[in-house]
Amino acid sequence: MSRPRDIKLSKDTLREPLRFETLLTRLAALFINLPSAFAGSQIERGLRLILDFLGMDRGMLALFGEGSDEMTTVWGCTVPGAGFSDGAELKDFRPWPRRSPVCSAPVFWQGREDLPEEAVLEREYWERTGTRVGVLIPIRAGSTVFGTGVFLSRQEAGPWPADTAGKLTLLGEILANVFGRMRAEEQNVRLLSFEKLLSRISTELINLPGSEIDGKIRKGLEAVVKFLGVERGTVFEFSADKLKMNRTHSWTEEGILSSPERYTTEGLPWTAKKLQKGDLILVEKIDDLPAEAAVDKQLLQEYRIKSAIMVPMMAGGSILGSVVVSTITRETVWPRQLLDRLKVIGDIFAGALARKEAEKSLHAALKEVTELKEQLEAENVYLRKEIKTGQSLDKIIGRSVGLRHVFFRASQVAGTDATVLILGETGTGKELIAHAIHDMSPRKDRPLITVNCATLPSELIESELFGHEKGAFTGADTRQTGRFETAHNSTLCLDEIGELPLKLQAKLLRVVQHGEFERLGSPRTYKVDVRILATTNRNLEEEVRRGRFREDLFYRLNVFPIMIPPLRDRREDIPLLVEAFVAKYGRKQGKKITSIAKETMAALLDYPWPGNIRELESVIERSVILCPGPVLRLADKLTNPSCVAKDRKSNLQDVEREHILNVLSESRWRVEGANGAAAVLGLHPSTLRSRMRKLGINK
Repeated sequence: MSRPRDIKLSKDTLREPLRFETLLTRLAALFINLPSAFAGSQIERGLRLILDFLGMDRGMLALFGEGSDEMTTVWGCTVPGAGFSDGAELKDFRPWPRRSPVCSAPVFWQGREDLPEEAVLEREYWERTGTRVGVLIPIRAGSTVFGTGVFLSRQEAGPWPADTAGKLTLLGEILANVFGRMRAEEQNVRLLSFEKLLSRISTELINLPGSEIDGKIRKGLEAVVKFLGVERGTVFEFSADKLKMNRTHSWTEEGILSSPERYTTEGLPWTAKKLQKGDLILVEKIDDLPAEAAVDKQLLQEYRIKSAIMVPMMAGGSILGSVVVSTITRETVWPRQLLDRLKVIGDIFAGALARKEAEKSLHAALKEVTELKEQLEAENVYLRKEIKTGQSLDKIIGRSVGLRHVFFRASQVAGTDATVLILGETGTGKELIAHAIHDMSPRKDRPLITVNCATLPSELIESELFGHEKGAFTGADTRQTGRFETAHNSTLCLDEIGELPLKLQAKLLRVVQHGEFERLGSPRTYKVDVRILATTNRNLEEEVRRGRFREDLFYRLNVFPIMIPPLRDRREDIPLLVEAFVAKYGRKQGKKITSIAKETMAALLDYPWPGNIRELESVIERSVILCPGPVLRLADKLTNPSCVAKDRKSNLQDVEREHILNVLSESRWRVEGANGAAAVLGLHPSTLRSRMRKLGINK
């Protein structure tokens, strides 16, 4: 970049309109549609153009924070060979406050003596660097001051041309337009990020159990505080008499004083009145509080609060309290574009807290329920959650030899109280056979109670089966009746019994053997009369050999085994099942399907159905949805998994992947725990997850 040797010659060239127009054109080309990601390099190039135009040696652009006089961003550059030492850093230079007169129009300094008296640091800087001439250009658009541009030279200068101020003002307006556009882009990105944060917090609190709400609110509060870059967040709830605001949730940056446990409305009368009217309170400087808030001001200063936002929490037309975010070590300017969104966080927390309080009241009311009412309520809850199928043998579709043998075995055992173990692959209808046995039994007037041992977390199965007393563990706010008590004088179906953790099998053995058990947290022994039906898709004998299932429990359950054949072994049932499913889903979809294409039926008969009846039903439902006319055709081509396996060349990685998939399938994709895939494979859970990621295995 060329530079005039004499700064006076450079000032003479300011009178050349063409040269100034060229500068503006080049700056416009640099800054038009400038993305924030590339701002630094382009702005430095623009600085060099301005330095070249002014004939100056060093330049700096400093931006103010929104609503403050602090510099948030600084760009600078120095002309090579200008004589400024490397140690003279731009950070030593400070712009004047945006409200200063020097920020209203360009200012020229012909020497250190021209600097204002308050410019102590700048005088030292000029002395140290040998600066002789300076120009300050306010970067402003209308009444908005974005920052300042400062340009310095170590050369003497003559008088500046009369039209220089006007040109530099225009230059400042161009820069203000650039920075205003960049700031608007940054604000939009920040606003979108905050809205995503609020959406995530709201989603996490929806339908959350009351016992987990407090923890989620604290985490949400922490996320909001960190996003805003402040130091403390607190949720206060009004007491019933509205005389106190009690701290219920809090998150504070490490090393920062925590908020007080409670405020009284007498100590914060103005604040309490505003909040109870539903008004948001914005405090950037304590001194800015109105005269009527003198009492509030004194208390806030006592607790060393510098800035704060207090958002009312409203639910059902009532003010529950306030969400407060605050700073202790510094004053801050709150982003105005986020204020409306901050009101949303008050609504989110208020809704969750109101729901928690309603749940708490409900639990308190349930304390008065007697044991008989507990029994009846447990049955009602179960009936609301479970749909009683009412299946009897004449309603199960099929006439194959294998299925007729299952019917015969079920009829033989239904009238007794013998324990039945129903075996079969996934999707063969084991639970339907259990319902049928119960419906033919003397206990049919009471509901069949079902527990799916595969879907319950291991830490909850014991409580689900045997119940618990209040305080038996964290979160046990009330006494709960277990499924064995609910199934008293009825039938209990233990679905997928092979998934039951080993440590619970001994307790189950006792209740199967003697009909006795204890609730969690209670020394009392309960006796029940329950008929046990158990189902599993596992080979329990193999599980016993591997040490994952108790041998004595297996023999207690295996009193009367019934094996349900897979669908591939009873192909004559496939047409009957297809017709039933077509009729069922045709009614649901409002379609009239009168026939099934021959090639479709042939494909259905030829397919081995690894997922059995459940897979067949899914295929038919999908085909009915996509069927355009009265003749059913398959929506997708059925691929025989055994053929796919034969066609694929197997290497060591393929074998490992297939083995892990098989084990995961058997363990129902449970990785950890006694019956998890990691234990079966003899691997640490984290090692197994690492292998799954490497092999591309996803559920």
